[in-house]
Amino acid sequence: MASNSSLITNQKRFFYGPNYWKFDPIYQTNAKLFIKDLLNLKVVQFTEGSKITHGFFYGNHPIQEVDIIATIIAFEIINGKKSKFIKYTLDDGSATIGYVDFQNDDKLITEPKFDRGTVIRVIGILKDYNGKREIINSYGRMWDMKDPNAEVLRWLEILTLKKEVYSRPFILPKQMTTINNEVPPAISVEHESEESDPNTSISNSRIFERMKNFDNQSSPVTEEGFTSLITFYIYKNNLTRFSMVRIRQSPELNEFAKKVAINQYPCSKPNGQQVAALFNKALRMLVLEGFLNYADYNKISYRVDSLFVDTVKEWKIQM
Repeated sequence: MASNSSLITNQKRFFYGPNYWKFDPIYQTNAKLFIKDLLNLKVVQFTEGSKITHGFFYGNHPIQEVDIIATIIAFEIINGKKSKFIKYTLDDGSATIGYVDFQNDDKLITEPKFDRGTVIRVIGILKDYNGKREIINSYGRMWDMKDPNAEVLRWLEILTLKKEVYSRPFILPKQMTTINNEVPPAISVEHESEESDPNTSISNSRIFERMKNFDNQSSPVTEEGFTSLITFYIYKNNLTRFSMVRIRQSPELNEFAKKVAINQYPCSKPNGQQVAALFNKALRMLVLEGFLNYADYNKISYRVDSLFVDTVKEWKIQM
């Protein structure tokens, strides 16, 4: 890996060294990205004398702290001699990541702050540890999200940021004051994103296959199976536009969601928050796949994408 204290170029992409990261507005904020994006951030090594610095980059934007909203799917309590912490496994629908919450006093940790199935917002520093990427929190910055639409609204916020902000390369202005008598490079380079974007639509054939081959009796009791059931429900009921309330009122969908929650969380009776999280995640995934679009400003109504409308209308005829 090439290294330099000020600039590294890589296949038309350029990376400024640590002295210049503070001039990127994104570095000064808590970056809002999908977990899948965080796992795919590029690591670039900079060498200055005997000092080696590693940086995480989205495009050529240096990323330090991140802000995510996700669901707790597991946790592990560690009461070691040198440190005490809870490691949560968080899932935002795109991927999972570990979130390490350190205990700052000498008391033993007996229970987590939040249980499985809770949707939380966390802010922390991104680290690589033992070959795995994690978010480290040492300031208690984690909150229970009471708004059932919090995850969906965050996804929309991220998509907007990626389109209007993160996709634009970080370029220092030519007139910027030099640092340590070094003239900072100002290079105009076409931005080429290597990150895997969860907003990229999957093959349309996958959605049609869901409809064609779905069998409610043998469908796996998983989140993927639940998403398939919702797709099948939309086709079966000839829906081209509907509200979240319409979907949530289906006894068939609710019963299946409860089964998935029981498999996912060690409980005999899932709570309403866990079931609601499954509905939100499934519908959000169908939006990301391109099957559904949001139909109102508040993002609580959906419409079937025009590519699939004719198939939906013909579904009743084929039943």
